[in-house]
Amino acid sequence: MDELEFRASLRDALDHTTAPPSMPPGGALQAGRRAARRRTLATGAAGAGVLAIVTALGLVVATAGSGAQQAAGPGAPSPVPLASGNGPSANGTPSPVPIGIGGETKPVWPTGVDGSPQGDRTARAGRKADAAKALAAHVISLVPAGYTAVPDAPMNIVQAQFEDKVGGQDRWSYLVTLEIRKGATAGQLIVEVYEPGLRPGAGLCDLIFWSAPGTCTTVQSGGQTVALSTGSKTDDRLDKWSTYRYPDGTTVYVAQSRQGNFTPENTAPPLTDLPFDDQRLAALALDQAFHIVA
Repeated sequence: MDELEFRASLRDALDHTTAPPSMPPGGALQAGRRAARRRTLATGAAGAGVLAIVTALGLVVATAGSGAQQAAGPGAPSPVPLASGNGPSANGTPSPVPIGIGGETKPVWPTGVDGSPQGDRTARAGRKADAAKALAAHVISLVPAGYTAVPDAPMNIVQAQFEDKVGGQDRWSYLVTLEIRKGATAGQLIVEVYEPGLRPGAGLCDLIFWSAPGTCTTVQSGGQTVALSTGSKTDDRLDKWSTYRYPDGTTVYVAQSRQGNFTPENTAPPLTDLPFDDQRLAALALDQAFHIVA
């Protein structure tokens, strides 16, 4: 994010947020970026209220037992709901070009399916967008018995977002947040995938997700090492999440939260029990459907 985006994001946050979520001082930049993401998604939905709203019924995603998920080309099945939301921060800064006075810069976004640069970080069509839609469909399929997916919840997010250039190549992240219900209570399942080179770190517990965890330990699952983390007192949005990094550098986070969303409008009581125990949460990080190659 460049300086212009950061200032605009902060203005947006002040205009639309009554109280920020609990986070350390360093989270101010993340809050600004989350506001930018909300604005970006909402802008793309002008005249429709949301980017797309369809039911989860009939969605099919190929998740063959081994091998990475290959993103479908243009014309893939209809997406699960895309709506403005409050996800984590963006990670990279696109290559800038000078504009205006005083050396201010404007980002150069990747080329869209129409052959011209995108208007922002988010892909709304093409292979990257289709990969995010397939990811969302799979997350819905994982909701365990006793819980119900709410695929049309207004604060759900389904997004493919350009992050940075790594070794001269565009690298992207894929985010899905899904509200789930159990009786009158609500929580969330959250999956985020980062392409190779975006999450460097010596060990799995060094691969920070939305913020530094309260605790982090490593466990064995399916013969692989997976990190299990818990939220902290300074950032309690996420209760638990698992982290796995493939040998090619693709990094997967699978998180669960007792909160239906992270906005002041969230009035549903929180979940009393998380949907996945530690063993299952660790195994989910190894789900091959999350190993996106787009």
